[in-house]
Amino acid sequence: MTIRLLSFTTGQGVWLDRAPKRVASKGDVLWVRDVLRNELPQFGRPKNAVVGSDHATVTFVSQHVTLLKSRIRLPGGTLQVQARGRDDKRSRLSVVGGTGTFAYARGRGYVETLNPSGSCALRVYHLLLP
Repeated sequence: MTIRLLSFTTGQGVWLDRAPKRVASKGDVLWVRDVLRNELPQFGRPKNAVVGSDHATVTFVSQHVTLLKSRIRLPGGTLQVQARGRDDKRSRLSVVGGTGTFAYARGRGYVETLNPSGSCALRVYHLLLP
């Protein structure tokens, strides 16, 4: 199963900025919420329909390397996603679980930033369901 979503950040997020201040560094944490829309018709809903939300925690391992943990709410259940990444335009993701329709889901995905501010991204998940 493949899911294609457009992700829109809902505000600035909450930032825990440890020393050195005002620069991404080891130990900093960012919490972000996103609204998810269909990139194409799926879940019985048309293109651009709101189909879910996401709550992510991004922990900085160093200035340019992050650990991401995310819970994605979609029609029928949730997905749990993790990633270790660099600050580039495209990040690889691992689907490590889920609930409801997506119970015990496994798979891979990626997030590709679509605009310079980073507030809109394309998310693609390739899932294996038991």
